[in-house]
Amino acid sequence: MNKGSTWVLQARRMDGRVGPFVILPDQMNTFNPLFVLITVPIFEAWVYPLVQKICKVTPLRKMATGGCLAAMAFIMAGVLQLEVNKTMESHPAHGKVFLQVFGNLSHSYQINGTKLTNEKTELSQGFYTVTSNSTKNAENFELNLTSAGSGYVLGVFQSSQNKDSFSYFPYNCEKTENGRTRLYLLVSNDSSLANGNFYIVDVNENIHEKSVIKSGQHLDIRPALISSPEYTLKLGPGNCTVTDCPYNYTIYAEAGGAHVVYIAKNIISVYTVVRPNTVNILWQLPQFFVITVGEVLFSVTGLEFSYSQATPNMKSVLQAVWLMTVFLGNVIDMLISGSHIVAEPAAEFFLYAFMTLIVIGLFIGLAMKYEYNNYAEEKDEQMKYIEKPTSQRAGMECGILSGNNPS
Repeated sequence: MNKGSTWVLQARRMDGRVGPFVILPDQMNTFNPLFVLITVPIFEAWVYPLVQKICKVTPLRKMATGGCLAAMAFIMAGVLQLEVNKTMESHPAHGKVFLQVFGNLSHSYQINGTKLTNEKTELSQGFYTVTSNSTKNAENFELNLTSAGSGYVLGVFQSSQNKDSFSYFPYNCEKTENGRTRLYLLVSNDSSLANGNFYIVDVNENIHEKSVIKSGQHLDIRPALISSPEYTLKLGPGNCTVTDCPYNYTIYAEAGGAHVVYIAKNIISVYTVVRPNTVNILWQLPQFFVITVGEVLFSVTGLEFSYSQATPNMKSVLQAVWLMTVFLGNVIDMLISGSHIVAEPAAEFFLYAFMTLIVIGLFIGLAMKYEYNNYAEEKDEQMKYIEKPTSQRAGMECGILSGNNPS
């Protein structure tokens, strides 16, 4: 049941913060073996005996139930993915870019007759000129927006000459990975804060990240396993230290998000360009639990069933064939996920559920006609010899060595 890679990809678009703890996507897979260790003894001690009072519990019935639960787990993953999709960021169409404007919008700026706002404006990649309806205190500005598929941030600043100045840079429209929060710096080139120091400080006054203030520079907040989401941005001109920076701004780091820190004289603002993840990662626990129960019923029972139903000289071969099916499942998962035949993750989960139900349906049809074999009492001569009492076996050996028949 190949869910590891696809469910990790789903977890990367979810919020891993649980109170003071941060759960990374790869760490969610640890719940699967943990649930197995918990559920196996519970099923053996209580669940199977209880169900046995209602109906006959056979290995094939357990395997069929486990397969259906595995399909249900992928349906649950698909439904959860539909909720995660609502928090995903849109991307520019082929050959397009996004442009957002932040800062002093006292003048109305346009590109090709389209008014620029804080909202994303989709444009074809190319060169543009930013113009204003006002001829006073406004100047035209040339933009190079040739990186297709990217987003661009345009900052508008009021200079000392009471005229607007501009600064822009591209940013990645993808969400950040592993619980990170990304900050882009946006500052005017003629600002006194340009080339100053920028610090990200945690609640314990430890410096988390440090950078020179420069437009387009980005820093990532990487949360520890136990950490507070609250951070303080400290910045100032020149070589100011973290203790004497004149400007402070408090932010709360959110996984997957990207923000622009607009830095102007006496003004620090934070704008969001990539929305953070809002669906908590613990919503994956139900599907992990359901597929774990499915694995206990199908995989554990299947290994035992294949061993008990094989002839003594084929037991090892059957175990190898069973492991081969795991390999084939990984190949199918690689072909579907790796080739991106199904582009939508939710549709991919539903496809896995459908394929599982088809296979389990065929399995149930074959299982209804299966007659159990019992090789438990069919032992070869070597096994009979090994199981004889030690004293009797020793007597046999002495008799053989002396040439006498053992009695």
